[in-house]
Amino acid sequence: MEFSADIWKRWVREYVVHLQRLAKWSYPQRQIQIQVGDVVLLKDSESFVRTWPLARVVEVHPGADDNVRVATVKSRQKIYRRTICKLVPLLEVEGTSPAPEDVQV
Repeated sequence: MEFSADIWKRWVREYVVHLQRLAKWSYPQRQIQIQVGDVVLLKDSESFVRTWPLARVVEVHPGADDNVRVATVKSRQKIYRRTICKLVPLLEVEGTSPAPEDVQV
């Protein structure tokens, strides 16, 4: 197996799975906050994790309790309105993220 394929498999197996963990609504201090401008993966139960498309959050829709449960995201193909359970935020590593306008989805 070549080096880049090994890194990709490890990234999918360890990092992406870790990002999918979301807390229940009753624990807002542990909930991952989705904000406008965040880069996310669009979770799809019918495809492999490595094929999930990237998208950028363009609008959030808070509920009556001010918790964001739905977001509008833009991928290369179209704009979707998805529940945050179907979004996997890509967390930034401090000091390594490009400016938001530099990331194209």
